[in-house]
Amino acid sequence: MLGEAAAVGAIGSLLGLGLGILLGQGAVRLVTQTINDLYFVVTVRGVAIETSSLVKGAALGMLATLVSAALPAWEAATVPPRLALTRSGLEEKARRAVPLTAAAGALALALGGGLLAIPTRDLVISFAGIFCVTIGFALLTRL
Repeated sequence: MLGEAAAVGAIGSLLGLGLGILLGQGAVRLVTQTINDLYFVVTVRGVAIETSSLVKGAALGMLATLVSAALPAWEAATVPPRLALTRSGLEEKARRAVPLTAAAGALALALGGGLLAIPTRDLVISFAGIFCVTIGFALLTRL
């Protein structure tokens, strides 16, 4: 299962890198056009992308794919086949996870509300607060 996930991750990472480069070039072209139209003439001939950035992006794509596939692969390897065919095992796990995720959601909401209540103009604190509130509400939804 991890081999298949690695193959899918490699294809997805390569497609993501290619599309990211194309979208980046298009965004630079549009921003350059806007600056030319509104302010002054700017010439941008190309976008310089470091190879290390592409390698990091591909590595993160592969890592994310393998990490997200590891738990289901481990579960598939350790669960008896008869238990895997019944829904009751999965439903029992989901039922046990609801209180934990709800508590984590309430904690994230409280943290986000506390961060947003700080009277500051710091953008990082504001984004962290909004992130915590968003994750908190997502965790409070039912499974």
